[in-house]
Amino acid sequence: MIRKCESKVKQIALKGNEAGKELSAEDRMVRLNIMKSMGRKLDSLTKQYRKVTNDFLRRVEANEETGKSYFAEEDAYSAEMEQLTAAQMAALDEVKIVSLCMFGHSVS
Repeated sequence: MIRKCESKVKQIALKGNEAGKELSAEDRMVRLNIMKSMGRKLDSLTKQYRKVTNDFLRRVEANEETGKSYFAEEDAYSAEMEQLTAAQMAALDEVKIVSLCMFGHSVS
């Protein structure tokens, strides 16, 4: 999209300046000023676009890292739970039932 805009800005010099037709110095100066102005605006928009894109990518990467650490903790918890004996699991279930009766919710 940005490249397309750049090519359109460059076409300002060519439009109305077909072969054999000479533009006045004033017309050339006006076209040059328009091209410079639009070029500066396009540069500014390009910088803003890059900044927004980079910020978005940093947020996505941060979210991915957060998700990875969450699942790593969950995997560690699952591994610990698998190592419990049947008696320990029964005791844990009993604690959950008691906390549910006493507090209205189970202890995680």
